[in-house]
Amino acid sequence: MIIRLFIIFFALYSYGCTKYSEPLESKPLAKVGKKTLYLDEIKHTVPHYLLSADSVTVVKNFTDQWVRNQVLYEEAIRLGIHENSDVQSRI
Repeated sequence: MIIRLFIIFFALYSYGCTKYSEPLESKPLAKVGKKTLYLDEIKHTVPHYLLSADSVTVVKNFTDQWVRNQVLYEEAIRLGIHENSDVQSRI
């Protein structure tokens, strides 16, 4: 009986720990509208030597810039700037 309870407890404990834990790389860092920035995106974009120097500062700066760019992009779409012929000619 004790062995059966131990097995049930261990199975539930293992299931609970793995079900809700996600890898650090897939953790969302920022969200703007429907777009989400994940840590693994930064790892694939920023050169390794920059991340090893001061990773917290690099990730924070990258995230801040990403948020600014996304907000500007969404505002431009909202205003219809992407449909402006002058803008189209410059792209």
